[in-house]
Amino acid sequence: MGCRKAATPVVGGCGRYHAWRPMAFTLEEALELVDRHRRAGRPDQAERICRQILAQAPHAVSAINELGGVLVEQARHAEAAEAFALAVRLRPELAELHVNLALSLQALGRDAEARRHFETALRLNPDIPAALNNLGNLYKAAGELDQAISCYRRALTLAPDWHGTWNNLGTTLQKRKRLEEAASCFQRAMEIAPADPDAYVNLGNLCYEDVQLQAAIDWYRKAVERNPGHGGVLSSLAGMLGAQGRLEEAIGCLRRAVELAPASAEIHGSLLMALQYDPVVAPVAICQEHLAWAQRHADPLMPSAIGRRGDRDPDRRLRIGYVSPDFRDHSAAFFIEPLLEHHRRDRVEVFCYSSSRVADMVTRRLRARADHWCDIVDLSDDQAAERIREDRVDILVDLACHTSGNRLGVFARKPAPVQATYLGYPYATGMAAMDYWVTDIHLDPPDAPTPSRERQVRLPEAFVCYRPPDDAPAVADPPCVRNGFVTFGSFNTLTKLNRQVIAAWAQVLRNVAGARLLLKTTALGDAPTARHVAGLFAACGIEPDRLILEGSQPLGQFLSAYGRVDLMLDPWPFNGHTISMHGLWMGVPLVTLYGDRHAARRGGMLLRNLRLEQMIALTPDQYIEIATDLGRDRDRLAELRRGMRRRVAQSPLVDGPRFIVHLEAAYRSMWRAYCGEAS
Repeated sequence: MGCRKAATPVVGGCGRYHAWRPMAFTLEEALELVDRHRRAGRPDQAERICRQILAQAPHAVSAINELGGVLVEQARHAEAAEAFALAVRLRPELAELHVNLALSLQALGRDAEARRHFETALRLNPDIPAALNNLGNLYKAAGELDQAISCYRRALTLAPDWHGTWNNLGTTLQKRKRLEEAASCFQRAMEIAPADPDAYVNLGNLCYEDVQLQAAIDWYRKAVERNPGHGGVLSSLAGMLGAQGRLEEAIGCLRRAVELAPASAEIHGSLLMALQYDPVVAPVAICQEHLAWAQRHADPLMPSAIGRRGDRDPDRRLRIGYVSPDFRDHSAAFFIEPLLEHHRRDRVEVFCYSSSRVADMVTRRLRARADHWCDIVDLSDDQAAERIREDRVDILVDLACHTSGNRLGVFARKPAPVQATYLGYPYATGMAAMDYWVTDIHLDPPDAPTPSRERQVRLPEAFVCYRPPDDAPAVADPPCVRNGFVTFGSFNTLTKLNRQVIAAWAQVLRNVAGARLLLKTTALGDAPTARHVAGLFAACGIEPDRLILEGSQPLGQFLSAYGRVDLMLDPWPFNGHTISMHGLWMGVPLVTLYGDRHAARRGGMLLRNLRLEQMIALTPDQYIEIATDLGRDRDRLAELRRGMRRRVAQSPLVDGPRFIVHLEAAYRSMWRAYCGEAS
C-alpha cells in the first residue's frame, strides 16, 4: 500500500494496515473524505469521521495519523501527541510517524523527547527534509550550532526551495559570526519567497549586529510593507527606531503591534519599556499600562487558591531565589555580584535560576557565589515554577521585570509564598502575583512614590550596590586642562535623548564658550545615525564641530573614554544608572534632573549617596544653570575629579556588607508580614 499525505503535520500517514468494513465506504474512501473536510476547513467533521473509523478499527494507523493531523490543525497538540504516539507504538519502523510525533512534542515544548523521535526518524530514513529542518531547530536552540548547520544543509540538498530552511541556516551562521554566509542565505530565501517578511527581518537583524542601524531599519520597513499585519515585525522595527532615538515613531509602532498581537506578552512588555523613556507620558498612565499588561498576560495564570507553604517561623534562615537572564557579562551583573557575594549565609540560603543560554566568565563567578544554581532556560514556565516549589523557596526575587529574557510567566504562577521585583527595570510589574517592589527612599520617597500595584519596600540608602570593574584604569587628569576647553559627555543610549534633553544640552553648549559634547554609544557607530543625531543638534543651533559622536567599545576602552569627559550630563526622564556609576568611578562628576518617577530619580539617588546634592536640579532651567556654572569653573571640575573615586569608594554605593544588611532586613520584613498573615 502507498502512503497518504496529511495536510499537517508535514509528513503524512501510511496506508491501510487494518481491515475496516463500514456499510458505505472503504477505508480509502473514508480517508479521502477526511482529507476533503480538512482542506475545506471543517476539522470537526474530519475528526468525527476519524473517530468513527477508529471505533471499528482502533489499530488503523492511517486513521490515527489523520486524526493527529486534524488535532494539530486545531492546536490540540497534547491530544495530537497521544495519537501519534499510539501510531508509533503500532508501526515503530515508519519514519514519518516519528516525525509527526516529534512535531507535536516540539509544539508542546517537550524538546528532548522531540529530538529523540527526529533522530529515530532519520535513522530509519535519512532523507526527510522536515525532520532535518526541525531537528536543526532543536540543535540550534540547545546551542549545538555545528549540528544545526549540518542538518539544515542536508535538508536543503533535498528541498532546495524551502525558504524557511534557508532562513534557519542563515540565523545559525549568524550566531557563528559568519555574517557574509548568513546574508547569502537570507538573500536566497528572499528570492524564493519575496512576499515572506522573514528574510527581510533577518537581514535587518544582521545589519543591526553589524552596527548598520539605518540599513536595519530599511530592511524592517520592507518587511512591514510585505506583512503590515504582523505585530512581531512591527515590534522589531520599533526596537531599531528606538535605538536610533526616534522614540515617538517607536512607540507608535509598538501600540500598533500590541493591537495586532494582543496575546504577545513580549510585545506588550516592549511597549511598557518604551513608555519609560517618554517625557510626555505621566507616571499614572505608565502604571495603568502595566496593569493592563498584567490583566491580559499574567493575572489569569495566578492560582485561584494558594495554600500556606513551608515553616512559618518568622526568624528562621530564609531560602531566597533570584531569577534572571543576566547572570552573565551584562550591565546588571555589576549589581548582582555584590548581592550574591555579601549575603550572610547564616541568615540566607541563595538559589539562582538562570534563563540565559550564555555562560561566560561572569556566569562562572556568579555561580560560585550561589548555594544552588538551576538553568531554567529550557524549562517552560510551568516546569520552572514547579522546580521552584520543589526547592521550597521562601522569597522569589525577579531581577529583570519587563526587560528582554524575563520569566514573569513563572512569577505569575506564584511558585513562592512571597515574591518581589527588583533591580533590572525602573518600574514594577503590575502583576497580582508580585507582592513587593524593592526600591529606596530616594527613588520612591514616601511622600512622592511612583504609583504601582506592588507594595514598595524602601531601602534607607541605595537600592543597589555597585561592583567596580577589576580592570578599570586610573582616573585621568582633567581633560579641560590639556584641551583648553570643557568636554561634556553622555554615554547613554540614544533612546534617552529626547527633544527636551537635546534642547537643554544645546543651551549648555551655547552658554560655555568653546565647549564640546562627546556622545558615545553603539548606535553612533552607524554613520547615517550619527548624521541624524548631528541634525537634531544643528536644529538647536549647534555646529557639527562641537559634537564628538562615537560608537561603543569593549569595556576597558569604554572606561578609558571617560578620561576625555569633564562633566557627565544625565538625560531624563530615563536617567543613566550603570553608565553613570562607571563614569563616577572614573572620576567624572554628574549633573542630573530629579524627576517625577523612579527612572527619573536614579541620578539623584547616586548623587545623594555621594553627598553631592548641589548637582541635582529640580527643573530643566536649573539643570542648565548647574551644568553651565560647572562648565565655566574648571578649577571646581578638577577638584571634583580628583576626589571622586575616593568619594565613591567611601559611599554606600559600593559598600557590600552595609548594603546587604539593609536588603536582608527588607526580606525579613516581607517574610514576617507573610507569617503574620498566615497565622
